[in-house]
Amino acid sequence: MKKYLLTIGVCLMGIAFILSCSKDDDNDSISTLQKEYFSIENANYVAGSLPSATTAAFDSQNISYNDRALAGGMNFIVVNSDTRIKRFFVGAKGVDGYWSYAPATTRAEDGNETYEYEIPIDYSTELDDDLVMFICAEEEDGDITQPYEASITFVSSQSGDLEINLTFHPAKDIDLHLYMPDGTHIYYNNRGGYIQNADGTETRWGLDHDSNAGCSIDGLNNENIVIPAEAVQEGTYKVVVNMYENCDEETGASWRIQTRYRDEIIRPQSGANPASGTYPAGDGHGDHTEVMTFTIGNASAKTRAPQFNWRPIPPTEMDKIKHDAEAYRNGE
Repeated sequence: MKKYLLTIGVCLMGIAFILSCSKDDDNDSISTLQKEYFSIENANYVAGSLPSATTAAFDSQNISYNDRALAGGMNFIVVNSDTRIKRFFVGAKGVDGYWSYAPATTRAEDGNETYEYEIPIDYSTELDDDLVMFICAEEEDGDITQPYEASITFVSSQSGDLEINLTFHPAKDIDLHLYMPDGTHIYYNNRGGYIQNADGTETRWGLDHDSNAGCSIDGLNNENIVIPAEAVQEGTYKVVVNMYENCDEETGASWRIQTRYRDEIIRPQSGANPASGTYPAGDGHGDHTEVMTFTIGNASAKTRAPQFNWRPIPPTEMDKIKHDAEAYRNGE
């Protein structure tokens, strides 16, 4: 009997250099699947329906995944199988075409004839609704598995010129931190604020989700920091990930972070973008790992903090509890 474990956990210097996979809404060669739903790094788009199946689907008893998605966010699929996989086929229900992905890494699990594969998922910045993802595979002997249906719930989030998204799996209290050029530290205890617009409306900026705060599990497993044009500063930014609390120390966790500026993936000065990592079982509690640094504007120019009217977002009671607990851990 074939066994699978599928986990959906999840394309700068000067004027913010951007990677070559740029967005072009007027380019007819961009498929609806990529433009409105998701893409897969280093995969090929194939028009039409998924290949015809010749064998059973992944065993749902052994499938777990992060079933929430944010526009512009990330996810990943990890498959553990006792059968070698040549390539995966991933599409969306009701959408023409699919991604054909040959996994870049394969490794045997210690002491077992099983193999691990990872598929990186990039959600479109235009994603605005729930979706059902179809996932199947071509095995080494040429058999095609039946599509497995993964229901993904869309979660609305803020948007801005600068967007940093953290996705992780399974549920832990993993926090996203951003250090801005003027030294402002955006995180759960300093979430940002509301910009006062000339027409009397307000625009929120900063952290808009602190998922699983204090291990009160919300199932979102995403955090998002957004900076609108009015609040974007010239200079160098630093992105940090921190395992605040490993809510179930018997399991590890995987995370991915992606940063966009004006809807394009930023090329960092240090680190990687997208960036990914893991926390082993029992690990965490205050690692504060630097993920990347990047520069917007002229790197040699003096940091310019824009002037605008705004009011801060007050910390919640949980924010205060987390802040005080971490200060105690650090002997402050």
